[in-house]
Amino acid sequence: MKLNPFQRWAILTTLSTYFLIMVGAFVRAAGAGLGCPDWPRCFGRWIPPTHISQVPPEFHPDQFNMTLAWIEYINRLIGVGIGIFIFVTLILAIRYYRNTPRVLWPTVAAFLGVVYEGWLGKQVVASELKPIIVTVHLVVALIIVSLLLYATVCAFFPQGKPIENLPQSRKKLGRFAFLGLLILIVQIALGALLRGELSLSEQDYFVKISWLDFLHRTLALGVGLYCFVLCFWALKKFKPLKFLVYSGYSLA
Repeated sequence: MKLNPFQRWAILTTLSTYFLIMVGAFVRAAGAGLGCPDWPRCFGRWIPPTHISQVPPEFHPDQFNMTLAWIEYINRLIGVGIGIFIFVTLILAIRYYRNTPRVLWPTVAAFLGVVYEGWLGKQVVASELKPIIVTVHLVVALIIVSLLLYATVCAFFPQGKPIENLPQSRKKLGRFAFLGLLILIVQIALGALLRGELSLSEQDYFVKISWLDFLHRTLALGVGLYCFVLCFWALKKFKPLKFLVYSGYSLA
């Protein structure tokens, strides 16, 4: 089947957005969130400094780490690229699917979401990595990629819903899988919040972290059990449908 321009761009944009989320996780793990202490520039420059002598006097020299600055700046450049991808995808959605709300409006929402995400990126830096803002930043990214994924799938079924002609048992599995996705997003958000709160002082740890850590660990067990049940369900009821079985394996 030959793909139209929207379908090609939507697939590329969705995969690229997943890649950006992965890059964001690397930035966080590397401790490069404040590699550039200002936004959208980096140490007041459009190209990050490569030597401490290039750091403007309004910034303290101790703030400068060339490796962390470039890691964060590359993350920003990739984010700008993804924003352009989503804008092109929106233009193509208007051109090819203006009469298909299930494709058009999720794409519009994804574009508005990426604009808001850019603003949130500024707030992350301005707040010096305040945990709640970092968490919202991640959750919005997950919502954007989910909207893109939904629009992409619906573009292949412009005349009807993808699940319209499925058996009732498959629809039921789909609903439970969607619920699992929502629970997983909550779990990821809790993990991001916990990671941010770990920078608190030792005294605050037992007050603020202990209950969050307990909730995160407990929900992790629940998510794991939920995924196991979905996997068992797919293996038992839909064994001939290999794509469902493989999806179940990936969840487990």
